[in-house]
Formats: sequence, structure tokens, C-alpha cells
Amino acid sequence: MASIRRTPTGKWEVKFTKQALFPKPIYFTFDDEETARKYGAEGDALLAKDIIPTGWVAAPLDTKTKHDTLGPIIRAWLNSGHASVSDDEVLNLVFSEKGVTPMRDMNYKWCEAWVREMKVDKNLAPSTIRKRVGAVSRAFGYWARSFEEVEPPVNCLALLPRGYSTYTKKDIELAEANGKKARLDEVRERRLNEGEEERILETLNGVKRADRERPFIDPSDKSMLNLYLMIVNTGARLIEAYTLTRGQIDLAQRFIRIKTSKLKPGKPQEWRHVPIRAELYDPLVAWLEARNLSDEKSMAKALVFPFWDGHPDDLTPAGKRLSQRFRKAFDYSNMPDFTEHDLRHEATCRWFQMRFEDGSWVYRGEEINKLMGWKPNSTMAQRYASFQAEELAARLWKGVPAGNLKLVPKG
Repeated sequence: MASIRRTPTGKWEVKFTKQALFPKPIYFTFDDEETARKYGAEGDALLAKDIIPTGWVAAPLDTKTKHDTLGPIIRAWLNSGHASVSDDEVLNLVFSEKGVTPMRDMNYKWCEAWVREMKVDKNLAPSTIRKRVGAVSRAFGYWARSFEEVEPPVNCLALLPRGYSTYTKKDIELAEANGKKARLDEVRERRLNEGEEERILETLNGVKRADRERPFIDPSDKSMLNLYLMIVNTGARLIEAYTLTRGQIDLAQRFIRIKTSKLKPGKPQEWRHVPIRAELYDPLVAWLEARNLSDEKSMAKALVFPFWDGHPDDLTPAGKRLSQRFRKAFDYSNMPDFTEHDLRHEATCRWFQMRFEDGSWVYRGEEINKLMGWKPNSTMAQRYASFQAEELAARLWKGVPAGNLKLVPKG
């Protein structure tokens, strides 16, 4: 269905989205609302029949001029098919805020002023600032590469120094003058503490808290519980878990073939094989039986979880609904600072901590990279391995009376 909105320039924009026919949204601009709505209705009627209207190709930019506004440059990049999903979300926001900016004004001073505005006026986190600057820089680069007969413009965003998103002393003073505090880059190391997993399992099993009128979920509904067990025991990303099909699960050989979701545009699809842990195996078998998915061959394409209808247009909305659902579940479990993504950190640490009876490690670092979907020699495993101080201390002092531990240096 077409979405229609008024742009900052006063014109009316029509956005068509149908991933089954074209990978990225297509945009059209009209002078008045009536014309825009009429065109939207006509386009919807054709798309309902899986027909792409003639001429639906992104209009080329005028590469002989440097006086275009930023808006068309952003739209050209989004319609190119090369922009990532995250770029799509970020740039739509930047378009509404900065789309009318003339390209002739986008010099280095403008870039510095924009970064300071995001810090002082909007009080954004450094990571958010980097996402916006990076997305616009990629759009700018795409536009610059299209120049043929004239010298391409300099991408001034690429000239910003290392650490540009960090709040400087002057930024902090200006932010405080506006009644705001400087935002810092935060390293996320939230793990499940003692007793927290028990509370989560009670919540997802429909156990009512004493101070609440009703349970978080119907005790007969085990869908969220099994999704939680899948993520925390494999390290699958949320989208990889709720799009899982029966054919990806091999109970006989005890592994799951996970479709890697985080790929750069144009890259071939990648898969990774993740072992089914003992903690997951029995609940997973019971869940598949309850869903009538025991037969792997005949039900190969059936979704394991009931959160997504299989249609591409519902892919992102389903993920947002589930993120919100997990947020509420953790809040019900007295863990308001915990997020669904923290489960992936927890899963990484669990892979690292697995040992054989003789105390040797079950998996090496490179094997964990494969299990989690990271490239060889990636440092992501080190970032996600948030080992708890009390656990490390307890391991060091295991079986030793207090005060009797002696560390003897080698040699």
C-alpha cells in the first residue's frame, strides 16, 4: 500500500513498498495532495496484481550541476538497491530533517555544524551520530561517483576527524547550557545475573507475579518461551530465529542451519551450522511436536515460530513487535535494563564457557566466530564475551580456603 506524506518543501511524496517485486521503496513527488493520492491508488491497484507500472525507475540525477538539494541524492541512493536496511531507516529520518539542504552548502563547516547540532540540540549518542553521518556519506559518495563530464564534488563528511562523534569539552558546555548531559559511547556488557533467568522462564511460562493482576502471557502459550530458548542457546539474531523453518533443523544430527541475516548488499547468502545444545534439544522437540512439525521433509518450508506470516512486507514489523514484546517480558521479570540483543551476548559467553569434563574448552575462538556468524579473525567474539567478575573470581578460588591461594609465576 502506498504511503503519502507532506515533505518539508511543501510537496507531497508517495512511497511504494513491495519487496516481492522491487527490493527498495520507490518514491514520487507531486505538487498537491489530490494528485498524489490518485497516483497512489492507481499504483496500489497494479501492485495488487503484481504488475510494476511502466517507468518506475529511479530518475537519474543531474550530474552536471552541484546545486541539487540533499533530498534527491538520498532518494537516488535508496532507490539504487545498494543501500542497506539500516541505511533505509536512518536516511528516511535525515531526509525529513535535512532534505532541503542545497548541495552547494554542504562544505566542511556545514558538516561540523550538523554534528554539533546532533550533539547539542538533539543530544544524540555518539553511535547514533556515526550512523547518520555514515549513511549520508554513502549517499553522497554514490552521487559523486555518477559525475562524468565535470569534476566530482568532495565528500566533506569523509573529512571529519577520528572521534568526531565524541562530545568535546565545548560540546559538553553547550549541552549543559541547554539543560542536557553529554552522551557517551557505552560498551554493552549486560549478562544474566543470578536468579534472573529463573524469573524470565517463570514470566514466559505464564507464572503471575504476586504484585500483578495477571500473568505476562497465557500459560498455554509457549511461543515466546521457545523463541527465548532458541536465541539464548544458539546466539541467533532475532530475525534469524523468527524466520526459521522446519527444514533448517536437523534433529538427527543435532544442528540448526541458520540463514545469516547481516550481509552487505550484493553479497551471496551465507549459512552457518549451529549445534543444538542439550538445554535446547528436548524443549525444541516438544515444541515441534506441538506445532505438528515433526516431519522434517513434508514440513520443510513451515515456519517454526508463529510471529511472522512469511510475507516480506511483514518482516521488519514482526521484528519490531517481538523486540517490544521481549522488552515488556524483561520488565515483568524485574529486569528493565535488559534487552533482546543482550541474549546474543549471553549466548556468546555460554559458547566460550563450555568445557569437557577434564576442564578443556569445547570450542576455540575461531569456531565461535563461525557459530555466531562472524568472519574469520573477527574481534566480535572478544566484544561479545562479557565475562562476569564474580564468576572469574569464583573459578580462581574454587576449592581453596580463603587466604590460601598462591600464584607462582612461571620460570
